[in-house]
Amino acid sequence: MALNIRLAVFLLAIAPAAALGHHSVSAIFDTAAVVEAAGEITDLSWRNPHVRFELTGTDETGATRVWNVEMTS
Repeated sequence: MALNIRLAVFLLAIAPAAALGHHSVSAIFDTAAVVEAAGEITDLSWRNPHVRFELTGTDETGATRVWNVEMTS
């Protein structure tokens, strides 16, 4: 019984760290980089906990580009 309680306490103690690791934006993306883009939102997906959309516009060379953008929670 004491082992089950210790295991439960341990799992509850590490759960917040695991959640932060999963939702860490800086683990996947370079958060120091700032990118500015203009265009038309052509697709939107709003699913918990993230919002994703496609932005269609022209890049600095004049070519049409589609950017996939994911927002934080």
